[in-house]
Amino acid sequence: MLYVDDEPDIREIASMSLELDSQLDVRTCSCGQEAIEAARAWQPDLILLDAMMPGMDGPQTLAALKEKADTSGISVVFITARTQTSEVEHFIS
Repeated sequence: MLYVDDEPDIREIASMSLELDSQLDVRTCSCGQEAIEAARAWQPDLILLDAMMPGMDGPQTLAALKEKADTSGISVVFITARTQTSEVEHFIS
C-alpha cells in the first residue's frame, strides 16, 4: 500500500497505524509526483491519496496515474477532510 500525504505528521501516524497489520507492506510519499514515480516502480495494490496537496493535488495525481498503462489499474482511495457534498461528488467523478 502506498500512502500519499504532504503533511509529515499525518503521514507518519497513518503509516504507523497501517503497519500494525503485519500483512500490509506500507510505503509513503509526500507529493503527487513522488507517488507517480513510486507507483510505477513498485506497483502497489492500493494507493491512499490525500486529496488536497500543494502542486499536484489528489485528483491531478489520480489523472496522471490513470494515463499510464502501468499504473492505470492501481486502486486509489482519496483521504480528505473535505465532506461537502459537491466536493465528495467531485472526488468520486
